[in-house]
This record gives sequence, structure tokens and C-alpha cells, in this order.
Amino acid sequence: AIVTGINQQEKEQKQLLSMMKGWIPVAPGSVLSLQTKTLKEFFSLAAKQENGSLSVLAINGSKDSNGAKVTKLLVETAGEVLPANHFQQFEQEGAGHPSYLDKPDEFVEVVRSFVLPQ
Repeated sequence: AIVTGINQQEKEQKQLLSMMKGWIPVAPGSVLSLQTKTLKEFFSLAAKQENGSLSVLAINGSKDSNGAKVTKLLVETAGEVLPANHFQQFEQEGAGHPSYLDKPDEFVEVVRSFVLPQ
């Protein structure tokens, strides 16, 4: 039953990844609740997708200590597996959590640049 559960989870992750091109985590608490192993497995699976590797944008405010922890975790895990050009991080100077409330125009511009690269 455990093997079936693992296979089902991997199947669901593959299905999700087939529909995703990018991920912008905006709920640091939920990312921090994941085990490092789970994140690595997710990013490893993403790197093998036929539609190209998943891109990740980690944004946090400089006054957001949880956001900085999430960014560090993502750098460590995604950075080991994903190509360097598929991972970006951005710290909004003077912003807290959520950073888009303190500096919405800057946040939108960073996201726009991620989603629609020149």
C-alpha cells in the first residue's frame, strides 16, 4: 500500500508539473512545512519534464524573516537540481510580508519580467 501511495503521489506531481511552467511561492509558511527531501524530489521531477524544466521565482521582503528562510531553502534545493537559468530570487528592499503590499509596482514588474522574459 505504501508503494502504491508513493506511485500515486508521483503520478499526481507529474500531472501537476505538465501544466506548470513557473512557480512563485507567496506563502512562505507552507513551503517551510515541506521536508527538504520532498522539495528535492519535486524539483528533480520538474527537471525531467518533457515541456521543459519548471522555473522558480522566490520573492521576499528584506523585513520578512520567514520569506528569507524560504528563499534560502529554495536556493539550496532548487539550485541543486534545476538549471541555473530556471531559478531567480529577488529581495524587495524595505518590504515586509507579504512584500507585494508594501511595494506592489515593483512586485508586479518582477513577476512580469519572470513570466514574460525579454
